[in-house]
Amino acid sequence: MFTGTFRNTVKNLLRTPTFWLMFAVVIIVVLQNNIEHFADGTKYGPIDINTYNDMMHNIPVPNFMMYAMPLFAVVCTVITLNRDYGDRFFEIEKAAGGSTVGYVLGRLSALIAVCGVLFTAMTFGLLYLRVIVAGGVADMTATQFLADSFVRLLRVDWVLCMPSIASYICITYAVGTLFKHGVPAMIVSSIYIIFYYMVYLMFRWKWQAVYQIYFRYLCPVPRALATHVVRVNTELYQMLMDMNGDTMTDVYLGFACMIGYIAIGTAVSYFRIKKRDV
Repeated sequence: MFTGTFRNTVKNLLRTPTFWLMFAVVIIVVLQNNIEHFADGTKYGPIDINTYNDMMHNIPVPNFMMYAMPLFAVVCTVITLNRDYGDRFFEIEKAAGGSTVGYVLGRLSALIAVCGVLFTAMTFGLLYLRVIVAGGVADMTATQFLADSFVRLLRVDWVLCMPSIASYICITYAVGTLFKHGVPAMIVSSIYIIFYYMVYLMFRWKWQAVYQIYFRYLCPVPRALATHVVRVNTELYQMLMDMNGDTMTDVYLGFACMIGYIAIGTAVSYFRIKKRDV
């Protein structure tokens, strides 16, 4: 059941025009946001090491994770939900037999895998494009840059950003199973994406306890985890952790919150689908 559901979900996504339209929108938005950086690269030459270190955060998080990639993940999930509840794909797959666990995990794993592969490709593509336009990174050979950036950006993508994307997918899918339709899931998730974007812009520098709790643990990109994953083994790491009052406990708790969102979304989806009768 898992393998068949996984395969069918991927095929259905890749065959849907809305999927490719949304993918194109993400690329256009990200490239448009980087026009100034491309211009600076051609004007000032090789990227200095401090800017390069900042890019390990700025490429995946502000460029993709503030709204573009979460919205893409939500749209992919809604496409799948609409196939389940509108085109009756659930009945077809249920007729083949199999467990509810395999069905739910197959659906969610396929969505996470598709989004993960495309997200990783886009972040590396943007990084390499900016470095090529600028003529490289100062004081680093091409080999050094490729080796260093591969480890660091992949770590940010898959330890920080992918759990966040998976959270959006699982919660969106859970809302869809509760309402038995993709539209409510789209509305709820889109509202939260806008909410997080506005709260981030207005309140991330507020140091009251309630804001600190949200940005340190509960938001889609937990601050302490982001600082650790992006800056570990760099000169600014300890300074940034101390400046924000973050510790390794906060890092682990932030990661645990994202895993918690994934678990809650998966559990709700499982119990709703288990009770579903074609």
